[in-house]
Amino acid sequence: MKRGYIIKNFIRIVIYITLFTFSLTIYGQSDVKSRKVSKIDKTDEVKKLLIRQKILTISLSYLGTEYWPGGQSTEYGMDCSGFTQLVYKRVGINIPRTAYEQYLKSAKVTRSYLKKGDLVFFATRWLGVNHVGIYIGDNKFIHSPSIGKCIKIDLLNSRYWGPRFISGGRYIY
Repeated sequence: MKRGYIIKNFIRIVIYITLFTFSLTIYGQSDVKSRKVSKIDKTDEVKKLLIRQKILTISLSYLGTEYWPGGQSTEYGMDCSGFTQLVYKRVGINIPRTAYEQYLKSAKVTRSYLKKGDLVFFATRWLGVNHVGIYIGDNKFIHSPSIGKCIKIDLLNSRYWGPRFISGGRYIY
């Protein structure tokens, strides 16, 4: 009986510490100390996390879909920005059509502050941003690379993509 009581209290303490740590990572230490976190703030954060998770789930469901220049459908294939636009549209977020326009309209994020579901922008030619993918965490992103290839996952810091990375872009604030 004493053992069950100890385990029950231990679990309560672990849950409390986990929730406290989670709130620190979301709001930062100074924010937690300076104001009380309302239920609305927590609800908004949970909604954002759910949207980000939906973006990952939807984008991963397109793995293996063929690339097609200017394409925006699973029937014919998709180019990089058609892919990101379609995924975001399916979660209720409207973003521009081209990689460059998506880059211009997004809030810029450095590589170290990327969150799952953020867009990642690259310059594969000398003309500036011309490629986009979706960050899926663990230094990986999913994208529609080029003609003859299918939607796939690559490392953000690979030999090819690392030096071509321009910025992250955020549409979920």
